[in-house]
Amino acid sequence: MPKKKIKKHSIHYFRIIFFTLLVLVIIGYLIHLIVSPTSVNCKSNERYQDGKCIPIICSDGTKDFDCSTVQPMQCNNGNLVPNAIKCGCPENYSIYDNNCKKICSGDYIEDGLDCKKVDKCSDGTIYVQCSKTKPLYCNNGNLTNLPTVCGCPENQILFNGSCINYNYGPKYIWLPYHYNKTNSLLKIEVYQGMDIYLESKRHGVTTYNYDYMIQFIDEPKESKYLDAIVGDIRNITNNTDEQAKIAISLVQIISYGTDNNYSEVYPYQVLYREKGVCGEKSYLLAYLLRGLNFSVALLNFNYPDNHMAVGIKCPEASFRNSSYCLVETTSPGAAVNSYGLYTINGQTTPLTTDPVVVPISDGISLNNTKYDNEWYVQRLSYDLTSCPAGSFLCNGECYVHCSSGVWSCTPNGGMCTE
Repeated sequence: MPKKKIKKHSIHYFRIIFFTLLVLVIIGYLIHLIVSPTSVNCKSNERYQDGKCIPIICSDGTKDFDCSTVQPMQCNNGNLVPNAIKCGCPENYSIYDNNCKKICSGDYIEDGLDCKKVDKCSDGTIYVQCSKTKPLYCNNGNLTNLPTVCGCPENQILFNGSCINYNYGPKYIWLPYHYNKTNSLLKIEVYQGMDIYLESKRHGVTTYNYDYMIQFIDEPKESKYLDAIVGDIRNITNNTDEQAKIAISLVQIISYGTDNNYSEVYPYQVLYREKGVCGEKSYLLAYLLRGLNFSVALLNFNYPDNHMAVGIKCPEASFRNSSYCLVETTSPGAAVNSYGLYTINGQTTPLTTDPVVVPISDGISLNNTKYDNEWYVQRLSYDLTSCPAGSFLCNGECYVHCSSGVWSCTPNGGMCTE
C-alpha cells in the first residue's frame, strides 16, 4: 500500500510551533535570571547567597577575604572582623585570642586589650602593692608600714606586727669562768632580736649527722655575736690551754634546761636564755673551741644514753678510741672527763655506749689535761647575788638599764615596758 505523503505545509507548521516553544523557554529562563539571580549573574563586587547577590567589598573598600589596611581586620562577607593570625597586628601590639592586645609599659598597665595609666605613690609604687623599700605599702597614694604583708628589710625581723633589728631588746648577762685558780665574771651583751630570729629557724630533730649538727654551729647571723665572745676569751690570756678551760667553764655553768618545744635551739639562744640541754650546750662549746683554733668533734651517744658531749684533741689516750678527749657540758666539772660520767640536775649517770664521732674542725690540741679539780668545785657553790653598777638583778641574772620605759623583774626575767 503506497505511503501517504505529508503535506509541506504541515511540516512548516510543526517547525513554527517548535521554535515558538523554544523562544518561550528561553524567555522564561531569562525572566527567571532577572527575578531570581544566581552566582552566574552576580556582579564582580557581589556574592550570591540565599537567593540574592550581596556586596563583597567592606565599608573601608577591602575586598572579601582580604586583610584591611587597619590590622588585624579582615573583610568577611562584607563585614570587618578581627583576624590577627592572618592579618597581623600593628607595632607595639601582640596577638591575643586572634585579636591584637596592646603592649603596656612604663606607667601603663593592661586593661582588657588596651592599656591604662596606673596610679602610683610618691616612690613609684603602684597602688595596693608593696614598695621595694620594705615594709612600705602603697595605700591609695599613701606609703604606710605594713610588714605583715610586705615583709621587713634585710637584717630585720617581724615581731608583734613590727620590724625589729637583731640588736633589739639588749640585756647583759654575767657568766662565771675559772682562770688562774680564781673565779671571774665575763660580761656579755645579748639581744632579744637575735633570739627571735633564731627561733623562727628552729625545726624538729631529723637525724644526728654532720649536716644536721653543723647548721647550728654555722648559722651566719649569730656568728658575729659568738665571735665576740671568742675575742673576749683571747683577751683574758694567750695560753691556749687556759683559753679552752675558760670556754669550757663558761658553757658548763649555764643551767641545764629546755623549753620543751621538741626542737633544739641555736648556740646563741643558749647564751641569751642561759639554759640548754646537752646537745645545745655542746653546739655552743664546739663553736667557741673551734674559734680558738682547737680540733673539735661532737660525740653523740645513741640509745640508751641519748646524750651528746664535745671531743677535743689531747695528747693522751682518747675517750673510747674516739681520737678525742671527752668534755662534758651539762654541768660544772673537770675540763677533761676521762670517766664517762655526766651529771644532770644533781644525778650522775655513766655512759654505756661508744660515741658516734662527728668532726667539726681540725686544729691544735690541748697540751696538758692533768688539771686540778678545785676550780669546778668552787663554781658549784658560786651564786650571783649582786650585779655591777648600772644593771639590775632579776632571778639570778643581771639586766641592763632600759633605753626607754620602765624596768621590772618578772618570772620570765627583766622586762622593759612602755
